[in-house]
Amino acid sequence: MRERLVAELMEPEVAFLRPEETLDLVDDLMSLGRVRHLPVVEGERLVGIVSHRDLAAASPSDQGEVDPAERRARLRSITVGDVMSTELATIAPTDTLGAAAEALLERRVGALPVLLGPRLIGILSETDLVRHAYLDPDSEVAASSTLTGRLVELRRLGEELQVQAHLGAAEARDLWAELEKRLDALGSDLSRAKTPGSGMLGTLIDGVQGLLDDLRKGRP
Repeated sequence: MRERLVAELMEPEVAFLRPEETLDLVDDLMSLGRVRHLPVVEGERLVGIVSHRDLAAASPSDQGEVDPAERRARLRSITVGDVMSTELATIAPTDTLGAAAEALLERRVGALPVLLGPRLIGILSETDLVRHAYLDPDSEVAASSTLTGRLVELRRLGEELQVQAHLGAAEARDLWAELEKRLDALGSDLSRAKTPGSGMLGTLIDGVQGLLDDLRKGRP
């Protein structure tokens, strides 16, 4: 399977800073935009990056109570250029996500500005890569998440059917048969999705079989 490229996952709408701007603006952008890394641009050239860690290090100490107005005044007195990191780890849009993951680990950074030549065109964060792992339809994690949802749904249906059987619901037998059919289908899908040494899907298969056994014991 073709490995996906940085261009397919990066965030193209990048909020950026200027070196002369101050940290109260950084605080607002990170809080409102829920981002932890902001590139710093001078002209059209990337010159640095500011992280949430940089912002925290420049903020007044959390020991004791800090007046919000005092904190804002302190942040307003510090420029982006004073705290930004200038030893930059960047990546190209045509690089693979595997290469991006390696760069994040090797450089011990949380985000990579994406450059097309000298121009900033996006940013890729470790959060984006984690999201990709969970949303990639071909990944085991995504398969596990989807199939777990089906199992939870069927377990809930089984519990409802046990109550209906106790109450003598006339349609209970047909619903039991439908539940067993759906559980068998889920078990087949799990078996097809499972790869050698796969722990998550193997555990789900055991869960399906256990639920089938439990339901058949209590079936009217």
